[in-house]
Amino acid sequence: MAYDYTYVEGHYVHGDKEGLRGRASIALPASLYLYGEADAIDVDGKHREVALSDYQFGVGFHIAADRLADKSSYLRALKVLPLDGVDIFVEAGPRNWDFRSNNKSRSGNDVAARIGWRFGNPYTWECIVDAGIQRHAKMSRSIDQDTLTQLATSRDTGDIDDYLEFNGSTEAVYGFKFLWNFPKASLVLGVEGSSWDTHGVTIGLRLAP
Repeated sequence: MAYDYTYVEGHYVHGDKEGLRGRASIALPASLYLYGEADAIDVDGKHREVALSDYQFGVGFHIAADRLADKSSYLRALKVLPLDGVDIFVEAGPRNWDFRSNNKSRSGNDVAARIGWRFGNPYTWECIVDAGIQRHAKMSRSIDQDTLTQLATSRDTGDIDDYLEFNGSTEAVYGFKFLWNFPKASLVLGVEGSSWDTHGVTIGLRLAP
């Protein structure tokens, strides 16, 4: 069974993060693929009234888990697990982002990376489990929830750098997707969370050629 890495998909995100997400992927030779992703998200909950938009693109690599175990003596112990139909993928690339709150904004760029695995049957159903990081960086001090809350609720007219001067804040993200696969299309339901204590559900449609 071979999973398709050429597709386009769109999602509605509901929860502490509310908004839209789009993603496209193109398969390349040698188990490589190119991907692009864009978010237009309002962050609620503990990060009130903060809007975050970003786009990222990069290169991914995928391999069947049983092949990976065969290629390394260090991973032979994995053969005791049911690896048939399991695909492991990693991807990374540059990311551009923009925070907006109370008519103040700050943008920047850094990197995003993800690792995960797909399992199931590409002709009927499959699941995708992944975890990754999204860096919000290029500034001068760490960002935390108190800083974001202050930014979102402050009526001060001070410079945005008084609120967002961070240089290495990394948001860890994780998610689970379930796909009902039909010819040329899949219905996608998911749950996701992050180290910023935001959680939500997604519903979307994936189209494959």
